[in-house]
Amino acid sequence: MVTRRAKADKIFGGFLKDREIAERRVGATPQSRLKWLLEFSREDLALLSSGERGLRGECLRLLPRARLSHDKKLSKTTSWAHDAGSMDDDVLVELQEWTKGAFDTISAERRKPLDVPLPKSVSLWRTSDITAKKASFQYIKEFDHNDERPAIKDSIADVILDGGDYLRFCLECKKPFLAHRKKQYDTMSCSQKARDRRRGKQK
Repeated sequence: MVTRRAKADKIFGGFLKDREIAERRVGATPQSRLKWLLEFSREDLALLSSGERGLRGECLRLLPRARLSHDKKLSKTTSWAHDAGSMDDDVLVELQEWTKGAFDTISAERRKPLDVPLPKSVSLWRTSDITAKKASFQYIKEFDHNDERPAIKDSIADVILDGGDYLRFCLECKKPFLAHRKKQYDTMSCSQKARDRRRGKQK
């Protein structure tokens, strides 16, 4: 007979495993986080299993971060995510649509702002001892714990901002992609269209 404690341990063990997989997928660098976000924005969620959709939710919950002074970051997952269970599909779809919209906004020929949800409060904490030679601080944005979506949307904007050095825009379709050497096009198809157009002009 399976006890209630054994069931709880199995569920918690499964959560930790999913969390570890999500951490490996998202990574810790601005480049890896931006790469994951770009790939997430282009996925067809309907083709994923429920387990894979759940992992996407865990990955999104890893995006929120507190900011430490001296350009360091401290990972701060949404504190309510541990009790919330797997992210609902409708929330996941909404966050993907918001991510797509964010990339569309920053890719637009005519520059326009991306509206990001406001935090409930913002705090600056001194983390160093009062006698330390250098002061260090932690900058925290706090959101309503009853709804994880605003915190994640704010974090998506942070990922785009932090990864700006690695972001390029396709010369053909204008979509964003991860910079790689002298790459100028998002896909081989875009590159071929540009070549065909140049050949047509030469003729």
